[in-house]
Amino acid sequence: MIALEPGLKTWVKGVIIDVQSDPKVGLLCESCGSDLTFAGDQLVCQKCKLPRSGRVVFSTSLKLDDGTGVVIAKLMQADASKLSVLNRQVVESELSKSNSSEAYLQEEQKTALNGKEVELHGTVESSPSGGLEFIVDKIMLANPS
Repeated sequence: MIALEPGLKTWVKGVIIDVQSDPKVGLLCESCGSDLTFAGDQLVCQKCKLPRSGRVVFSTSLKLDDGTGVVIAKLMQADASKLSVLNRQVVESELSKSNSSEAYLQEEQKTALNGKEVELHGTVESSPSGGLEFIVDKIMLANPS
């Protein structure tokens, strides 16, 4: 990666070459940002204690290649609606079945991310292993299809 140094906030454009950790998806309350879980057939905010709509979020580590090098990109509750492979109905179904606030990405969804060109915004930080990590706060497909 060209000119990445700790503390830098920037956009990085590249191709996902690997989904490294167990990718999780969840729903967060659009009012307060807390986890949503199912109570019967309704999504209920764990903090507000009221039925709420939510946004799908995605947490994982990706290997991203920008053509000059590879960096580990860490996504922590990134907006999953920007990734066309993450279908909201599938996420809601998985959460409903597991009666949980998060579910692991299905294998075909995980595989579908490989090769996708994305633009990521975030901050470069030193990793515990001595390299650099890109902590992502925004994500979008570079070429939505």
